[in-house]
Amino acid sequence: MAKPAHNAPPSVATLADFRDYAMAHPRLQGLHDQVARAIREPGGVSLLFIIGPTGVGKTTLIARLMRQLTCEQQAELMPERERLAVAGMEAEAPPLGNYDFKQHFKLSLQALDEILIEHRVDVQRPKRETPPSAGLIVNSTTTAAVLRGALESALKRRRPAAFFIDEAHHLSKVTAMRKLQDHLDVIKSLANVTETLHVLVGTYELQSLLNLSDQLSRRSRTFHFERYHAGQAADVTVFQNILWNFQTRLPFPQPPDLRAHSEYLMERSLGCVGILKGWLLRATALALEERAATLTLRQLERQAPTNAEWRSMATALLEGEEALRDTNVEVESLRLRLQAEPATPRPRESAAVAPTAKSSRSRQARRPGERYPARDPVGKA
Repeated sequence: MAKPAHNAPPSVATLADFRDYAMAHPRLQGLHDQVARAIREPGGVSLLFIIGPTGVGKTTLIARLMRQLTCEQQAELMPERERLAVAGMEAEAPPLGNYDFKQHFKLSLQALDEILIEHRVDVQRPKRETPPSAGLIVNSTTTAAVLRGALESALKRRRPAAFFIDEAHHLSKVTAMRKLQDHLDVIKSLANVTETLHVLVGTYELQSLLNLSDQLSRRSRTFHFERYHAGQAADVTVFQNILWNFQTRLPFPQPPDLRAHSEYLMERSLGCVGILKGWLLRATALALEERAATLTLRQLERQAPTNAEWRSMATALLEGEEALRDTNVEVESLRLRLQAEPATPRPRESAAVAPTAKSSRSRQARRPGERYPARDPVGKA
């Protein structure tokens, strides 16, 4: 029997525990509680927006919310087998042009466990008549309008507590700015018609859909999933605790001391736990291939985001945070304008009170002896 090779790389199952580990750190847990409370009692809101930088843990947040809401509604779902506690889909980025709502409706129907999506037909439309010699023609093309109608019916029947749309910033992919309002109107209409709360989760690009109208502002709420800031002592302490939890999960005989490199790890991951975990996963796989006893700084540096990647993520992060930040000057200016008394409008002069310039000149008083303008006769009498 052939002996196994000693230099064979370790199995990928060695990293399975660390890959599946989702840590309930304070930022994640705090936002989880806020959004769950808003879903249980929307208070007239039909759209929730969750915005944060890439790699901060938005997808993990969605998974946690869906698990908790499903557990909370198990007793209610037992008598009604058609109901779903929650549902969700991931919005696909269009290869070019505008966001594809037909594909959006298909993915949404799949998330609701609908069947025969590609073969749905509009029963309200009359069938196309064909010549007898042409035989039977089956048209499998389904329009977006038909799929939207099917989605509305499915949402009314399934009645989920919330419908999640991950990567919702892809909705802002348009060729003309006027279509931004149209795209959001579709989602808002679905939420209103079906009475289903929609939760849109995405990066800071999702900000282009916010505050498009005062009606949208009234019917929506926005939650900011923030990173951990290196300039705040409390955030640095929490980030070091996150590193300690991660290092206890790494599959090494000698646990590494990640907290010794906390400043470097926090800066390069931008304080985002998702970026940090992916980075540690790559570095750990490299260390296992090299048969290392622990994870070293050299392996971390080899798998760190490149300067170009880091610069791109940092720029988008800072611009997004700046756009979401409320300035005290703007708030104070609006407060003063709202408190100011309305100006009294001046009454308009009517035509009878204010005669025209021509009529006023003709009625001017004349001096004694002054003739009216007239033509004098000329020539012999």
